Amino acid sequence: MKHLILSVCGLLYGLLPLQSYSAPELDTELAWKNTGLKLSSLVDDLAPGCLNRLEPFEGCIAALNVIASSFEPAGIISINPPEGNDRMLIGKARKDLALGLTLFDLKTSPKLHSLDEELLLRNRFLSHQHDLLKDQFNPIKSTPNALAEIRSVFESLITLIPEARLASLQSAIAGKAYDAYLGEIFDPHTQILPYQALLDLMNHPNEESIGIGSHLRFLPHRNHPKLVIESLVQDGPAMRAGIKLNDEIIAVDGNPVSESSPSVTLDRFTGKDGSPISLSVLRKRKKLEFHFNRGPYLKKSLDSKILHHFQNPIGFIHYQKDFFNSSSDLDIEAIIRGFENAGVKGIILDLRGNAGGPVEMAVKISSLFLGKKTVVSEKTIHPEITRALHLPAEEIMTGESDAVTDLPLVVLIDGESASASEIVAGALQDHQRAWLVGDRTFGKGSVQVGIPFIGVHREFNFDSPIIQLQTLYRFFQPSNRTNQLSGIIPDFRVPLYPGAKSDAEAALREETAFLNPLPSVGAPWVQPRPLEVNAVQECLRKHHHAKSGLQSASDIYRQEVKQDPVLRPDFRAITAEEILSCMIGN
Repeated sequence: MKHLILSVCGLLYGLLPLQSYSAPELDTELAWKNTGLKLSSLVDDLAPGCLNRLEPFEGCIAALNVIASSFEPAGIISINPPEGNDRMLIGKARKDLALGLTLFDLKTSPKLHSLDEELLLRNRFLSHQHDLLKDQFNPIKSTPNALAEIRSVFESLITLIPEARLASLQSAIAGKAYDAYLGEIFDPHTQILPYQALLDLMNHPNEESIGIGSHLRFLPHRNHPKLVIESLVQDGPAMRAGIKLNDEIIAVDGNPVSESSPSVTLDRFTGKDGSPISLSVLRKRKKLEFHFNRGPYLKKSLDSKILHHFQNPIGFIHYQKDFFNSSSDLDIEAIIRGFENAGVKGIILDLRGNAGGPVEMAVKISSLFLGKKTVVSEKTIHPEITRALHLPAEEIMTGESDAVTDLPLVVLIDGESASASEIVAGALQDHQRAWLVGDRTFGKGSVQVGIPFIGVHREFNFDSPIIQLQTLYRFFQPSNRTNQLSGIIPDFRVPLYPGAKSDAEAALREETAFLNPLPSVGAPWVQPRPLEVNAVQECLRKHHHAKSGLQSASDIYRQEVKQDPVLRPDFRAITAEEILSCMIGN
């Protein structure tokens, strides 16, 4: 089985891109249901080991919190009442459980400005609970009949799941609970997945999804963020209904966006094929109502265009979502050849928001620009497991073909560029093939390998195959640095827009999105080309202060804002284009 790199915003994780968001579609629920996985099997597997050591105990509490989150309204497990900012997240006590645990309501405050803020607040609360659980573990473990009581906690929570929800989602809830447990035992990227769902993702990455076919973005605005349409899928349900770019969504099915948390608002977009949805939007201060049905739309991995903001034409390739399209390298090569035929003078490769995929694809894409140079190396973190699976302890991966272009290159990255996209960005930066522009990447520097899942205690063998994606390796860039936690640092940090504050983009990263990420190793990255960076910055300053016909990215940005003040222009892409103009010599 091929190694996989899977990252936080990918489909396999069921987590959301945290500032921008593709309107939800149904993905793996049916695949989970077909596995026949039962919550009772989860309890039988986990409960006997919950009190053996601290880590399994924390894993069991994490699994219980997944079950509690499936309630309507969602719940959360705690051993003490909420205090301070926790009250924005934790509501009233719903039920006292055994072993001093209490089930609280999980609130969704409209005061939270983004999904990032919501998840960060929840993680802070859970981190505090971790500390309390460490103090309480021995007293809980020594409680008479403690083993029976931990089982009773699981069973009492399961009885609170609504019957209809249990019938349709039991296997998916059990799978996510296993993920939470394994995340405490190993790391947050070790998880399980129906084998069929993994095959579908790798073999059919561009097949139809169900939803409205839009990409949404929360924009900072006073006491509550605006939710706007950032992009639309061509001929998708939203486009056919008359929704347009930059429309501000003010209500979903009659529920005001300003009165709900970001996660609740986004959940309201989810539904089955043919199910109705109503959107209230503002367009140039005019309120419009749209009523249409969710339906199928085709998800594209690649988009390309030629930019003309500066004197020379620049080819722009946006590699969206993830690397799971098995022909991505060939598709990008075809785009590059088309650019060269069109006479472009440089290329921008946009990896913002790209959540990764197979390591092999990252190597192939890198080699389009690097040729047969080293792209990445892997080193095991679990020698006993790699030996048992007859896998190498270390592997160096290089390109297998010559580079297809030597055009000047800039790569756009941000806090949602993760995993395999970090491999590409890091390799191009280490070989000084490209300048990186934007913000620090997510910081996932680990490799997962698919192995058969037979239960935590190896006592269960389910009828339908389930794959455990086990973290086995760290990966290292060609200079032998690792991006784990530290991320890939851009050569040119560029804000979301001119004058933006540092918190304008509050993207969660590996160290804040998870409670127990793998630690960082090695020395921090140091810019190896300071003189060349200074030369580009001096060129940008000349553009900024030019009195003649030269324009800067800031000038172009301000002109476009005047034309469309709702959705800000892509300042980072314009700046990347300007940097290329400096490299080319105009």
